[in-house]
Amino acid sequence: MLTELVRRLRAEGLQVKEGVGHGPHAIDLAVVSEDDDARYAVAVDGDVQRGPVPSPGRDDVRLRHDQLTRMGWVPVRVRTTDVFTDPAREVARVLQALRGRSG
Repeated sequence: MLTELVRRLRAEGLQVKEGVGHGPHAIDLAVVSEDDDARYAVAVDGDVQRGPVPSPGRDDVRLRHDQLTRMGWVPVRVRTTDVFTDPAREVARVLQALRGRSG
């Protein structure tokens, strides 16, 4: 479902990896740092449920956000409906997260 977002981010010249990590903690999209291509900078999580794992509650989402931030990532949560209705805005959000982090 995030295929269009990946395509647009790559069109912006970003390196994007899909499905980083394993199990319920996998990250849908990871954007590589513009300063250091050996490091991920932005974690993009979508709202698509993977497998029989229950959808995360608010506390789970907050804890995941905090954990990713402690690890040096900038987490960005996207809804597939937003990618569908206004993909340019979602690309801008990811770009802002990436460039705001290094500035």
